[in-house]
Amino acid sequence: MTSKIPVLAFFTVLAAARTFSGADLDFGELNQTFTAPTINHAVKVPIGNKNFSLNVMIAEFEPPANTTTDLQNPRVAATIYELSWPWNTTINETLKTFEGVEEPRFCVSMPLGPIPDSVTKAYKETDLGDCTNALGEQCTRDLKNQGFAPDVGCNTPIPESCSGKLGSGSIGSAPLLNIEQKYYSAYEKSEARFAYTTSEIYSAGNDTLFQHDVQRLHVLLFTSSGSAPICVRVADHKVSGAMAKPGGSMCFVALLALGAMLFML
Repeated sequence: MTSKIPVLAFFTVLAAARTFSGADLDFGELNQTFTAPTINHAVKVPIGNKNFSLNVMIAEFEPPANTTTDLQNPRVAATIYELSWPWNTTINETLKTFEGVEEPRFCVSMPLGPIPDSVTKAYKETDLGDCTNALGEQCTRDLKNQGFAPDVGCNTPIPESCSGKLGSGSIGSAPLLNIEQKYYSAYEKSEARFAYTTSEIYSAGNDTLFQHDVQRLHVLLFTSSGSAPICVRVADHKVSGAMAKPGGSMCFVALLALGAMLFML
């Protein structure tokens, strides 16, 4: 008899979500021009029998002119999540080839609550995306073995072995198959910016919220025929540079429903 991994309860809402420190998580691409070079870090994401690349970028921008604030020189910190792959094909077509299925599924899930300090500190600079040190062997193994829960779209149940390690909030999830993606012939790769967070407004020069995103642990779970938990801390391998694309479309090419999975501590 096949053993089952104990999982934690969850429920679904349709909305953008408020995360740690008042930040907002949205799925899609952020339509802003950034005021300073970004800081970013890329790691490999094993999808099927190939590697995609996840790039996490920390940036800063001026809020819209009609924003009400008493702060001088207001700024907003943003974290942009970008997935890329070295072919001029859509994610849908790529997964069909990789996994040999006609109707692939592909989703991303992200914790909305603050990751405990003990988990962040356990992540090593040499982990390069591997969550084993941060989340523990059992939690990481159970996440890799997770598939899609029946009839709940992208919402993937969180194993009990991960209880207390993914924060005290909930989990935001969205499908990735039909998101807007672009091909760059000079780099021979396709990419898609699929999610972002934005901070509260602060004054230029006060980089507390910006540095928070640089120093914190970013945890994502990509699910297709299998699951790939990925951990990234931008501060470990930060590279500064201009954004490849200064803005973008906020429209959703597919229905990007934000699922929240509550898990019991």
